[in-house]
Amino acid sequence: RKMDYQIWCGPAMGAFNQWAKNSFLAGPEHRKTSDLALNLLFGASVTLRAMMLKTQGVVLPPSATAVYPMKKNDILALAGSLPQSDSMAADPM
Repeated sequence: RKMDYQIWCGPAMGAFNQWAKNSFLAGPEHRKTSDLALNLLFGASVTLRAMMLKTQGVVLPPSATAVYPMKKNDILALAGSLPQSDSMAADPM
């Protein structure tokens, strides 16, 4: 009998697929480790900064902490490493 390989990830896989829906990450063939890792780090930094502001009494609207899938170069542009792409400049996020 051949082994039955499965990835046990619980609800995390479904949550990721919902987050990536309608973005450049929607298709598994476009998911590169470096893009996913940078998106996770960026999302964590947004969450951490929002939490620090909250501890200082700043009230932020939910839209200020919403993080959507972004291409690697667009995240680096926000960090000041690269110029923004046309798609990023047009996005009102």
